[in-house]
Amino acid sequence: MALFLTFFWGLLFSIGLSVSGMTQPTKVVGFLNFLGDWDPSLMFVMGGAVTTYFIISRIALKRSKPIASGSFQLPTRRDIDGRLVIGAAIFGAGWGLGGFCPGPALASLVTLDSNMIIFVMSMSVGMYIYGTLEARRAHDPDGGAGACETLASASTQDVGASAVAGVFADNVTPLSAAHRSDRRLPNDRRLPNVAWDANLKPAA
Repeated sequence: MALFLTFFWGLLFSIGLSVSGMTQPTKVVGFLNFLGDWDPSLMFVMGGAVTTYFIISRIALKRSKPIASGSFQLPTRRDIDGRLVIGAAIFGAGWGLGGFCPGPALASLVTLDSNMIIFVMSMSVGMYIYGTLEARRAHDPDGGAGACETLASASTQDVGASAVAGVFADNVTPLSAAHRSDRRLPNDRRLPNVAWDANLKPAA
């Protein structure tokens, strides 16, 4: 029953988008073109949608739970932060340039138009990239810099110096006084005239 209701509500939503003109990029761009040939019709669409939702949501919230779910899923945050403002600005720019927001774009896939397919694919890639980066940030807030900072700290302190030496053992060769000035790199470049002790510190 829940799946059927979800399908029915999605179908009703897509029909509403199509009838209102929200799936027509020219209609959306015309609405956002305040300084040109402005088309205010979508303002009435949004006004009708907000009014309908306001009334029905008040009636629905009087129930103990939704018809097709165990509990209501309502937002708890009410603050306005930088991420919200920046995200809204990016969304508005994309909406104005493309003429679509996610809902109408998905509904328009039934036309099999190549532009719509490319738009939805690009949108999906962007959402995937953001989701991946956000998950990584939440798991490792410093973006992975912690490991580098640990190595840097260990290399400047006596504690843990032996562990750092083990990591770089294959890349660092101790130089003796006998051949420090004769050691050459490709393109006839000499290594710095510095000898290293066992703790990866320049010898006096």
